[in-house]
Amino acid sequence: MFLASPEPPKWAPKVDSPVIVTDVTGDEEKYKLLQHGFQFAKHTSRYEAVLPELKNRDGCREALDETTKAHYDEMHELLEEILSQQEGLPKPSLIRVLMHTNRVSQVGQKGTLGPIFNVHVDQSASAAVPLAHRWLGDEAEELLAKPRFQIISMWRPCKPITRDPFAVTDANTIAESDYVKVPFIYPERTSELLEECPAERPEKPHRCRP
Repeated sequence: MFLASPEPPKWAPKVDSPVIVTDVTGDEEKYKLLQHGFQFAKHTSRYEAVLPELKNRDGCREALDETTKAHYDEMHELLEEILSQQEGLPKPSLIRVLMHTNRVSQVGQKGTLGPIFNVHVDQSASAAVPLAHRWLGDEAEELLAKPRFQIISMWRPCKPITRDPFAVTDANTIAESDYVKVPFIYPERTSELLEECPAERPEKPHRCRP
């Protein structure tokens, strides 16, 4: 998949596949990060009014403006609180907020920053280390020297959502064999994500949860 080139992005071919989608409104507390791979959190940002105006960054060498830094500090506090309450997991020893993507495209607008409509994992395991180096620079070595690390994506609405609802999938319902590695090729680097190509198993379709 080629991105950020003079030509339009060359997307990997997609095939529609029926899934069961469950509205979990009212049952958010049932889902935990350790058991399901995702968790809901209720939180009111101190910077709610300015969230839609945050500008996307392009690597660690691009300095944080005052508003973005304040937002990162707030997200750091929230994630530390959530992780510290996880039963079965040690309290985090080091947390770094790497980056953000403000997906604000309008209906019919072309570009790469609008909603993503296919089932995917943001990074494959092999793409995690280069991602840390890109966003942490020299500080990445401190993180990578630890016995383990993980990348956690945090999603929050900048304003009321009226279309393209966000959905996540229970990690227990997708087999490893269903993942397909897809390279992301930029002019200056290459990354890799995972997309899902489900095998025919009508007795156990995976469940996409909004």
